[in-house]
Amino acid sequence: MAPKVTGGARKELAIQAYNLHVKRWTYVEIAKKLDVSRQLVATLVKEEKEDVALQNDGSERALAIATYDETIRESFRRLKRRNTGVYQSCALCPV
Repeated sequence: MAPKVTGGARKELAIQAYNLHVKRWTYVEIAKKLDVSRQLVATLVKEEKEDVALQNDGSERALAIATYDETIRESFRRLKRRNTGVYQSCALCPV
């Protein structure tokens, strides 16, 4: 039985396995290259996929929200400038 891979070594293996998997390597090929079992490779790739998804979801979502907020603010600024001196045609416009 192979020794357990834990901590930083496990994370490093997970990153290597995930990167090879993204390059379309099979689990068997990755297992041979990293000298671990195919089952461990499958687990490591799954864990790393989840980590990458969580990291991307948070940053991409925050970026999208910030972009939308800025777009809305700029739209109101333009609408307010356009309606200066004329009655406000938008009930949502901040006065």
